[in-house]
Amino acid sequence: MAKKNVKQQEVKKVQKSSFFKNHLYEIIIFVFSFLLFTNSIPNDYNLDDELVTINHRLTSKGVSAIPEIFTSPYYKDNMGYAYEYRPVVLSSFAIEHQIFGDNPHVSHFLNVLLYALCCLLLFRTLTNISDTFSPIFSFVVVLLFAAHSSHTETVSSIKNRDEILGLIFSLLTLFIALKAVHRSKHILLLLLPAIFSLALMNKITFLPFAVIIPMAIIIFTEAKFITLLSISIALVLPSFFLINTGSFSDKVFISLGLVAAPIFLRLLFRFERVTQLLKKTKTYISKIFDQNEIYSQKDQDVEGFNGFFTNLLPPSSFLSFYPIASTVLLGLTYLGGVFFDLPMLEIIAFLLLFLVAWRGNEKWSWWANVLIYLCLALSIFIWHNLFFSDLISISLCYQVFFGNRKLKLPAAIALLFSIAFNAYFLYNPSPVTFAMLFIGLRTRIKWLWAILGIVLSIFQAILSIGSQPKQIGFHSIDTFWYWKSLEEAGDYFALLVLVPLIGAIMFHKGSVYIIWGCRVMALLLLVSYQILISNTIISPPVDIKGEIEIIGKNFNANIINEKQDRPINFIEQPVSPNDSWQIKTGTSMRILVHYFAKTIVPYPLAFYYGYKFIVPEAITKPVPLVGLFIHLLLLLAGLYFLKRNTIIFFAIAIYFISIITFANYFAPIPGIVGDRYLLVPSLGWSILLTALLFKIWKIDTLSQDFRFSKIPNGFKYALGLILCFYSAITFSRNFKWKDSITLFRHDINYVDESAQAHNLLALHIMQEYEREQNRAKKTELITEALTHFKNAVRIYPSFFNATYDLGRVYMELNMPDSAIWAFKSALTIDTSFYTIQINLGNLLFAKGDYREAIPYLGYIIKVNPYEYTGYDKLSFAYYKLNEFGKSIEVNKRAMLNLPGNPDPILNIGQTFQATNQTDSARLYFQKVLKISPSNSLVQQLLQGIDKK
Repeated sequence: MAKKNVKQQEVKKVQKSSFFKNHLYEIIIFVFSFLLFTNSIPNDYNLDDELVTINHRLTSKGVSAIPEIFTSPYYKDNMGYAYEYRPVVLSSFAIEHQIFGDNPHVSHFLNVLLYALCCLLLFRTLTNISDTFSPIFSFVVVLLFAAHSSHTETVSSIKNRDEILGLIFSLLTLFIALKAVHRSKHILLLLLPAIFSLALMNKITFLPFAVIIPMAIIIFTEAKFITLLSISIALVLPSFFLINTGSFSDKVFISLGLVAAPIFLRLLFRFERVTQLLKKTKTYISKIFDQNEIYSQKDQDVEGFNGFFTNLLPPSSFLSFYPIASTVLLGLTYLGGVFFDLPMLEIIAFLLLFLVAWRGNEKWSWWANVLIYLCLALSIFIWHNLFFSDLISISLCYQVFFGNRKLKLPAAIALLFSIAFNAYFLYNPSPVTFAMLFIGLRTRIKWLWAILGIVLSIFQAILSIGSQPKQIGFHSIDTFWYWKSLEEAGDYFALLVLVPLIGAIMFHKGSVYIIWGCRVMALLLLVSYQILISNTIISPPVDIKGEIEIIGKNFNANIINEKQDRPINFIEQPVSPNDSWQIKTGTSMRILVHYFAKTIVPYPLAFYYGYKFIVPEAITKPVPLVGLFIHLLLLLAGLYFLKRNTIIFFAIAIYFISIITFANYFAPIPGIVGDRYLLVPSLGWSILLTALLFKIWKIDTLSQDFRFSKIPNGFKYALGLILCFYSAITFSRNFKWKDSITLFRHDINYVDESAQAHNLLALHIMQEYEREQNRAKKTELITEALTHFKNAVRIYPSFFNATYDLGRVYMELNMPDSAIWAFKSALTIDTSFYTIQINLGNLLFAKGDYREAIPYLGYIIKVNPYEYTGYDKLSFAYYKLNEFGKSIEVNKRAMLNLPGNPDPILNIGQTFQATNQTDSARLYFQKVLKISPSNSLVQQLLQGIDKK
């Protein structure tokens, strides 16, 4: 019996050791991540934690508030401002409140626990991606990620639990998608919309995972196209409903972009399959026409018709990755410049395509031509300029009927797009006329075709009669002959260019220079059109998205109906939509430089940045140019490693896709930059750094059995040094998050040029001042607050809140002259804040500057007509200025608004008494006694009158 018990104990020991051995990486990651942030648990509430914790309008109700949470905005104040939709994180705080109440230490503990679980899930997800991520590789990645110092704001700030939960659900979505693909359990894909919805309902900034997840599937699995498309759609569906752009068309475009991006990436990664398919298709089509005896090689027209179909696809030698990728990138850059109103970007991209088509070898030139046609055709979709669309149509018609046979297909597709768009949106049938004209020039019965084209144009024009005229670019049209309005400068320009160009084509139909003439004209038009718009000589074109907006005007895809209108002021976001593209782009590059530096060396950090830590800069300034250069290098490096090293490409892509969201160009970011926004980009950096370390020390990333003893010493020292550096900063920084005052005071030296940072510190010092009982300590605190309010106003003189609070501090310090100056300064910034005028009126009244005080005291009455204090002070001011009639008039207004109040009646009586009008004084004193019979003062005044 004893032997049996010994054997059982031995088995248990073996099982126990095997468990720890099998899960050693997970245990180390969890313990390391937890211990690294464990010193944040004793911390108190900190920056903005009150938004989700203490006496919160919803979470303080506990679990019962969860249904209301899912139909309410994340933030809402008493003034009606509301923003965002984050019900999942609010629900977590409601559950926490139900069990533990408001306890900051419990909240910090849960944040640390969730972060450790997030790191654990990251490890499992990376190891599940493919054999490319071996356990040791994934282990190093997660250690670097867990220790990254930028995460201190995410973990140590209770409010930022939404970042942790958002990443957890995003990683869980990726984990399930990988499981579904690896195990061919496609039923699991049905879970993706729900889980990814939970990620987005923590924070919409995790939207980049709608691209990152399909990208991981493409790179690391052999998933079929239909599976990839299903995953992409499953992620885009919740994104469409949760994106709060306020515009239906923006939702459509963003959703289409999220679906298109993975498809394009798959084409790049499976490019050899695409080329094989095109080769087979081309061979098949050629065989069909070679075997068809109907077409006679002697008939030039039929030969051309036959040649058109036999050259539907490019030659096999043209199907090369780099010409396609490079020209497509230039085309996307051009369209991005058009769509986001960056004229310099679109001109440069178009010019580069132009040069490649002109001077490149046959392969590069072919693809550049294809992209030129497609870009010009798609430009109509955004510009809506009739002259521009007609010029494009002529160029495309010439290519289809007279140009290089190998370019007929893209030109024909672009021409069909141009014709369809002109017919439906612009009521402009001229592309049909041009097409018929060119067909007539190309065939033997040319004039019949030309006449047919004109007849079709007239028929189309008749159909459009009665339609609502549209203001498009140069023209206001309701018929197809839009050039009939010759008084418009744009129409003169059209006549001067189109007529000679059509004539040249008719008489020189075989000339190779015609199509280049069309392209040169398109380039010149591109430049001149942007110059005209920028100088407001012509009105910019109507936005086509308005057409889509009409379709979706009754479609409400938002979960909540409350207005999302949180105002963002200058100190939070100094770049406005009215700023030039140079300023927007330059500032975005400056921000990306900041993020790039903090990703690599996350020190020093700050609780808040804002203006003037980041200032608007043009793209021509040194720092933005450096940022542009760095990120172009990153982009080129990503393309270089696309096929050569998928891990490095994956890392760069994660960083690029996630950081671009916070570049401040597409959407304003409160505070301009923030450490918490590096949560996902730091993952890309951790993967990249690990890959570089493995490459430097020639460690195989595929190794599944890698012993610690076999790791090169150089790798150990390098990794240990980096981990110690990150961990030391992180552990030390957690102490700084003890409370708001500790954090703000520590960081203010780094962000000394941030107006809002000084303002926030001053406000929290004043809160401490109000709680402090020791007089000496109170004096020290209010003096410190005064210094920071002054700095905030110095940095940004139009900072209303800081200027107003500066006046309040001066009042508290009994410095009326300084307070008056501060309040007057605040009044020049915002005249609608009536408390300023009340304070000014009271200060000037107390100082004895009655004449200057009168306008402000009058405003007090206007704002508060049913409070007597304003009437009393204004009437007294007139009294002291010997303007007794006005003093009486003010008190009479008070009698009308406050009929039960005896004080204005008493004041009138005293004014009459002072001016020796005793009868009138006696009358008003008696009125006072009717309201207040026991008023001893009035009785004494009446006795005094009677004695006289």
